[in-house]
Amino acid sequence: MKKVPLKEIQLNRYEGISVSNTVTSWAEAESTLCRWGATAPEDGSYDKVGFCIIWTDESQYNGRFDLQRKHLLATHPLSLHVVSELTYACEHAEAKKIRGIAKDMLSTLNLGRATK
Repeated sequence: MKKVPLKEIQLNRYEGISVSNTVTSWAEAESTLCRWGATAPEDGSYDKVGFCIIWTDESQYNGRFDLQRKHLLATHPLSLHVVSELTYACEHAEAKKIRGIAKDMLSTLNLGRATK
C-alpha cells in the first residue's frame, strides 16, 4: 500500500540556540536535528525541540523531541522517535480510539526511514 506523502515538518528548538526550521522531507528534518545536535549540551542532558509533522492529506502529528549531543551522529532520530511513540500508543494507550488512531498512522502515513 502506498503511504500518504509528507507535506512538511516544522521544527522549533526551544532551548539552547533558539531556532525554527520548516522542511519538506524526512531527510531534511533528520539532517537538521543532526546539525543541531552539535550544539546540544555536552553533559548528556537535552534541549527541547517541538515538532509538527503534516502530511498531504492534512493529517498532523505534534510532539517534543529531546535533542542530545548523541543525535549529531544519529541516522533517523525523528523518524525513530515518532514510530516508537506510535508503536507504544498502539500497545499501551488506555483509550481504544487512541490505539486505533496510532495504528492507522503507522499503516497509512509516510514516517520516514525508520519504517523501511
